[in-house]
Amino acid sequence: MRTQSERAHVQDMMQTLLENDARLKSTFAEIDEIELIVHHVKNTYNKVAESVDDMEKAINASISSGFPFLQKRNETFQPYFPPPLPVDIYHTENLFSSSSTSKQEE
Repeated sequence: MRTQSERAHVQDMMQTLLENDARLKSTFAEIDEIELIVHHVKNTYNKVAESVDDMEKAINASISSGFPFLQKRNETFQPYFPPPLPVDIYHTENLFSSSSTSKQEE
């Protein structure tokens, strides 16, 4: 009797472990997706920050001259602003659509 109850208990524990293993694998897959999103957002931020720095440098260079007497006061001056770097912005609906789909499946 005791061995049958122990065996049933071990089988129940094994089943629970298998279910928890599947949940953990799903959670780790979600974490991997979030890490990819964070990496993408970080790269996007860095590109935007670099573009802003370039624009600030161009603006400062165009309005502050070391020789103000060389600039004519009546002449309009069109400063050159470098184009911003292209960035691929992550769309939040891509994140939430995959999360809501997986939540609905549970």
